Amino acid sequence: MKRILTIVAAAFLAAFTGYGATVSNTATWNVPWGDTYRDRLIETLGAYATQINLDSATPSVNTVTLTGGSTIAGVATSTTSRTSIDIQPLAATTRAGVSRTSLVTIGDITGTTSFGFGVTNQSSYGILASFGRTIAATANWDGNYDTGLDVRCLNRLTNDAAYNMRGAYVKAKNYASGTVGQMDGLTVECVADGTETESSIIKMGSDASTVTFGIDMDEVATPTTADIRFSNGALIKNGDANTLTITEETVAIAGALTATTVAPANGITTNVTIIVGAGTTSTFYFVSGILTNIVAQ
Repeated sequence: MKRILTIVAAAFLAAFTGYGATVSNTATWNVPWGDTYRDRLIETLGAYATQINLDSATPSVNTVTLTGGSTIAGVATSTTSRTSIDIQPLAATTRAGVSRTSLVTIGDITGTTSFGFGVTNQSSYGILASFGRTIAATANWDGNYDTGLDVRCLNRLTNDAAYNMRGAYVKAKNYASGTVGQMDGLTVECVADGTETESSIIKMGSDASTVTFGIDMDEVATPTTADIRFSNGALIKNGDANTLTITEETVAIAGALTATTVAPANGITTNVTIIVGAGTTSTFYFVSGILTNIVAQ
């Protein structure tokens, strides 16, 4: 009997050594190991692999369904577009206690907890995306733009007038406990080092519909220096509801300068002093909105 037990123990030890390495998880001693486990692991990982092949005539699309039903697919194709990664969320539903619904959330947007991101002596990026063309465009270009980032908010429903929407929202916030040097809400560059027909740092436009304001700064707190600073230092400041100040040594106007009114209701304004050049002033007298006399000082 002792001989039989010795043979069985030796056989078990040989089988254990041949099928895998030592089990390191002592709390769960019966973890599988060896070639069989490795093959099953490869098979499982292969089943969840996302195959992205944008140029394939018949791309292989492996769809991953997330908890709740949203899906992420490898290649999404249609008759008009191709997408390398396609995310299709389910419609949001109202739930008690939920005040915000997001398609994708990265980090803590409330700013109340430590992000645990960034190092002491290097700049960091929340999202860094780079897009470049790998094939030359031709003369029969479709007239649109290669676009590095396209963000849209679309509404096709009949909503209440209390409903608001915006295409994008960008914010940089330094809390009262923080210290920074330079802070910008948004930095936009247009580097025109090649051959361009036209280049613009910011170009605004809309479709055939009518917009109310091209640029609306009404909700901006009154800046300490100016609302707008131009490329060579000229300033425009709307200090209060009734004051607009332009700060520049020379303000040249190309074209006719017109004004709705140049006098108060009584039709007479006197002693309107205008500085002409450095150290020279002239007094303009307006009667019923008509310039009648100039007295050099």
